Amino acid sequence: MNKELLTFTQNFIRERFMAVVACVSNGSPRSFTCWYQVYNGSLYWKSRTESMHSKAFGDNPEASLCIYDHGAQYPDDKNGVQILGTVRKVTDRTEMENVVRVFSEKFGDRVLDKNNIDQLCDENTNSTFYAFTPQKLKLVSKKLNIHMDEYEEFSL
Repeated sequence: MNKELLTFTQNFIRERFMAVVACVSNGSPRSFTCWYQVYNGSLYWKSRTESMHSKAFGDNPEASLCIYDHGAQYPDDKNGVQILGTVRKVTDRTEMENVVRVFSEKFGDRVLDKNNIDQLCDENTNSTFYAFTPQKLKLVSKKLNIHMDEYEEFSL
């Protein structure tokens, strides 16, 4: 991926905050939407630990993530990315503190009010943050006149 395309893609991801994530749970596909933020080369979201998708990541960490331009006008303004990668539950306290800080910078102080670090890091918590580490990406952008047919190596 050339530098201009990489910069466009990284900015496209950082400028948005909602994604659709897909995984496989007990042989069946699952998808969900999430609010995300980028930190330290990964995309983070918060989810219930007992949800099907959160449990699925414990069995199979592979996932796909899709981010698109919600304001795009069909069919002439299509912009989006499809990303393949792996998911892990955040358990490190310092990482958790940094993720909550990044979320609060984007979404405001309510994030701090609703996210107690001790509870988020507790192994019995009912809700916590997950990290998605990108590995490969496909980009579609009318702005850049590109439609990738194959996934390419990618990192944030």
